[in-house]
Amino acid sequence: MTLLIRAATLDDHDALITQIWTLNCFEQELTHDRRTDLAGARETLTDMIAAASRDGALLVAEQDGTVTGHLCLLFQSDDAYVIKELRDHALISSLFVNEPWRGKGIARALIAHAEAFAKARGIQRLRLFALSGNARARHIYEEAGFSVQGLDMVKPLTS
Repeated sequence: MTLLIRAATLDDHDALITQIWTLNCFEQELTHDRRTDLAGARETLTDMIAAASRDGALLVAEQDGTVTGHLCLLFQSDDAYVIKELRDHALISSLFVNEPWRGKGIARALIAHAEAFAKARGIQRLRLFALSGNARARHIYEEAGFSVQGLDMVKPLTS
């Protein structure tokens, strides 16, 4: 079994739509704000492709001809309150591995590839956002060397 991490192509479209839809359905249980329709997954993929094409990469993990996961990496810059040499950073905006392939090191391989990609550009920080209720993802990120730096808080404003 050979794992290949590569740039996404048009041939990956259907697999990516399914992965994004599956991720949205899972996250909906945690956040209650995710779209769970296929149109939402299609729009999300369109946005990911556009963002990655401007400054980033949309990567897929392929195991023996099957797209088993993806990672969207974006290059961004913080505002002036961050010291200059750390303003530019890479952001993992999406990471997903299909259920039957989890626990086989695919997420770690995608993260390692993103890290190498960012380092090659001289980037000193790799960032991501993890939902507090997604313990499995948080464990993988911590194993990969990420630590909690902030806290994203939400307050619904209802009438």
